Amino acid sequence: METSEPVDTRSQATARAIADALSAEMGKTGFLKANPKIVLSVGESSFIIRVNRGSQDDLVLASAFVKNISGRPLSLYTVGVSGTIRKLLDTARSLHILQQNWP
Repeated sequence: METSEPVDTRSQATARAIADALSAEMGKTGFLKANPKIVLSVGESSFIIRVNRGSQDDLVLASAFVKNISGRPLSLYTVGVSGTIRKLLDTARSLHILQQNWP
């Protein structure tokens, strides 16, 4: 995912704010079922979220409706979806989102 503005996704406060925004859009049950976690922050505006299998479409849809995080105007954009983190990293490298020597 990417944000419309640079944010520090490594910060616990920002990660919590993103989770709260997604929870508001997905509903508590959908959010708990998806169990989204930021697993890798890339640069100032990109990050990878891991979700439980079968919940990726719900997360993509919910992220499209996020328009502010912690009262700050901010949108989330889905760059790609993959079945595994490894394949997603390969795709990110091919799109030049990640450097070739990243894990």
